[in-house]
Amino acid sequence: MRRITLNRPNRKLRGVRRHLRSLTKWADLIHFENDLRPGEKYVNFKVPLPAALVEGPRSRHRLQADVISQLLRAAEKLARQQPPENSQFYRVAVLLTLPNLFASEVTLFFDEDYFHGFLYENSLPDSQRPSQLYAVKIPEIFDIECGCLVSYTDDEYVYRSHHWTITASTPHQI
Repeated sequence: MRRITLNRPNRKLRGVRRHLRSLTKWADLIHFENDLRPGEKYVNFKVPLPAALVEGPRSRHRLQADVISQLLRAAEKLARQQPPENSQFYRVAVLLTLPNLFASEVTLFFDEDYFHGFLYENSLPDSQRPSQLYAVKIPEIFDIECGCLVSYTDDEYVYRSHHWTITASTPHQI
C-alpha cells in the first residue's frame, strides 16, 4: 500500500517485515495484461510501500537496497513476459529517484520516442550508481544504468535528486 506520512516523520516504523514480504509478493506476481489502449505510451508500477519505509529519518540503507532489488526482480519478470500484441515497441525500465526512493517505479514503454526521453546522458560517476551504492545485482538482461542530477526550484527551496534509468540496450523482440 502506498502511503505518504506528512506529519510525525520520526514515528517508529511498524510492520517492516510484513511490508517487505508484501513487496516480494508484488514482485513475484507482477504482470501486464495484454489490453493496451491505442496511443498509450507507457504503463508504470509504483513502489507499493509507505514512504516512511524507503525515505526520511527512519529509513535504513538495507531496506532501500531490498526495495531496489525487488524493483529489479519485477522489471526482469516483465521484460521476460510476452509483449502486448498491438504494440510496435516494448521496453521495460526501472526508474529510480534517489534519495526520494518513494517516487521510483517499474515502467513499460510502448513508444520509442517517449522512452528515449528517460535515457539520460550519464553525468554521474560510477561510484554513485545504485548498483554500487546499495550493492545490488543488476539482472543480466539490463545492461544500461545511466543517471543524472535533476534540480527543481520551488519558490526559495531547491530540490536536487539523482534520476537513474536501468534498462536493456535493445528492445524486446516483437
